[in-house]
Amino acid sequence: MVRVGLMLTKLTTEILESVNQETIASLRSSGANFLQILPLAVTGFARESTRALGFYSLDQTFRYTIFIGALGGLGLGQVLIDSIRVYIFQTVSAVVILTSVALSLIQFASNASSRERDNNARLLTLK
Repeated sequence: MVRVGLMLTKLTTEILESVNQETIASLRSSGANFLQILPLAVTGFARESTRALGFYSLDQTFRYTIFIGALGGLGLGQVLIDSIRVYIFQTVSAVVILTSVALSLIQFASNASSRERDNNARLLTLK
């Protein structure tokens, strides 16, 4: 619980630090008070940062789920434990190599989709 609170505090400070100060200065010079600046300047930056964090968390959750599913659902974890107990290290190395290759492919696909998503977002902001 404390860890989540500290993470949210750090996230909030990073979001507030990323707010464009020129936007706030221009709103203040036009006569806006704090309650008007908050939704106009701060909320837009917070929304984008929170959305990015959400996509990152979703991506990490998918990766961990696939990893745990491969070890548990396919029975690789049991094969690995049994092979270590019986000293069949060829099977152990095969399981480790296959898991590493699968995770590398997942990482590659995830990075490719992230780059594509970032490029699409960049193109949308240019329009």
